[in-house]
Amino acid sequence: MSKEKAKKESRATALKTILKQAVPRKTSDLSPWEASGLVAVETVEAVRNVPSRPVSNRDGFVLSSKDLAHGKRLLDIHGTIYAQATYDSPLPAGTASRILTGAPLPQGSDVIIPDEAAKTNNGRLIVGKVQPGRFIRAVGSELQKGFEIVGRNEEVSPVSAAMMVMGGVDKVKVYDPPKVKIICLGSELTDPAGPDRDNGSIPADNMVLLTELLRRNGIAGIEPRVCPDNQEAISLEFSNAQDFDIVITAGGTGDSERDYALKAAQDGGFNILFHKVNIRPGSSFIFSVRNKTLHFGLPGPPSAVLTCFHIFILPALLQMRGFANADHFTATGILTRDARLSQGPEWLLYCSMEMMDSTLYVTPLLKEDMNVTKAMLNAQGLMVCPQNLELLPKGSKVEVFLFRPILPSTTCQDNK
Repeated sequence: MSKEKAKKESRATALKTILKQAVPRKTSDLSPWEASGLVAVETVEAVRNVPSRPVSNRDGFVLSSKDLAHGKRLLDIHGTIYAQATYDSPLPAGTASRILTGAPLPQGSDVIIPDEAAKTNNGRLIVGKVQPGRFIRAVGSELQKGFEIVGRNEEVSPVSAAMMVMGGVDKVKVYDPPKVKIICLGSELTDPAGPDRDNGSIPADNMVLLTELLRRNGIAGIEPRVCPDNQEAISLEFSNAQDFDIVITAGGTGDSERDYALKAAQDGGFNILFHKVNIRPGSSFIFSVRNKTLHFGLPGPPSAVLTCFHIFILPALLQMRGFANADHFTATGILTRDARLSQGPEWLLYCSMEMMDSTLYVTPLLKEDMNVTKAMLNAQGLMVCPQNLELLPKGSKVEVFLFRPILPSTTCQDNK
């Protein structure tokens, strides 16, 4: 990228460029239990009724109301029907049968007398007033054939996977989640889980941060690495990333002689789509592509890594996983206090949040209250502060990026 084109993109323009490239790559046909946590390519419907025939909802006795038409109230008890039975015949005329919960009803039977209401005498059932159809699970009463279990571009949840098994679904077409390579740049860094972690080097905290953020958002295929500040070594890491859908680098995005992320990406065959975004933190963010592999170049400070992940990488991940909406974690809230800012680029400020009476209240975590490390630990999201604004007054509406969904408050507090 020439210097003439190396301008700062707006956040909106940068995200639009990223999402244009972030499309699902491959699909697989998996069993429902293997598909849990993945996103369905197409609508999945039940292929059979559940139950497929009427079954008892109680332990008790089963009979046909027709046998009571002539006033008969004492019926012989004819064996026991268990849940695993395949009872395809009617009961002998004028008889009842012992039946257990989940067992199929004999043909023509329509009355269940539960144990707590049943009376017997010498092996015969004494029948009082009955209610045909009660305590019976009708065909399709739990799940009807053709019922939509999971919609197109929706995640297969543990419940929906179980419903698919119940509804006779053998295979689900899902999007394969992207495979991600993480490269933490810095000669001073060491793998936190590696054999050299106690040799006085600095553990690569960004490796842990990025790995766990990815896992938390449905990505399992992750290869994290540490690479020294050496352009040749970093370029080799890019060249060897053919099997990955995403490469994330942390560090080396600045303009100093030791910042090699941009040059190494180019050496590795990546086309730089933009370098530098009009935000803080994270202004030296890089985005590049090689064929279908995306590269996100994050500045080294953990605060910039956390910010850029939620602003740029997470929406791309959601789209690549197959979700139709990449804005799952954005909302509008009400500011609970003044936020005094400084002139400059758009500021993405850590904040805490609380949902009360269907309103999201947002509290900025300001530097006069805590340092950036404590702000990261306490943050539930990021609030957007427009560029060159010196004050956002209490009560202002603010756009927020949620780290996770915010649940309603269970405590009673005065309206903020």
